[in-house]
Amino acid sequence: MLQMKWIKRITQQILNIAGKISVLIDESSSLGAKSALIVYLNCEINKQRPANSLFLDLIELPDQTSATILRALLNCLNQNGFCDDYLQENLVAFASDSASVMLGK
Repeated sequence: MLQMKWIKRITQQILNIAGKISVLIDESSSLGAKSALIVYLNCEINKQRPANSLFLDLIELPDQTSATILRALLNCLNQNGFCDDYLQENLVAFASDSASVMLGK
């Protein structure tokens, strides 16, 4: 719970300064064969300091299709206050491991 409050406070700070963000994702499977999406942000928290890396979320995925991954990522960003308009203006980079499913293939 403390982690969630901290993330909410940091994301609000990013939104308040219209900070630029980069999204980094990776998909992982547990020993129990459950799939998860790991979401990190590289983000401006303060315009006078270098960008920071922030763990944003770990999302369980029902399957590993590119549509599911995209939907989960956009839902995660939206739930953390990053609406589509904000992303169009401030999302400057996206990084993944280049697996075909991560690139929509």
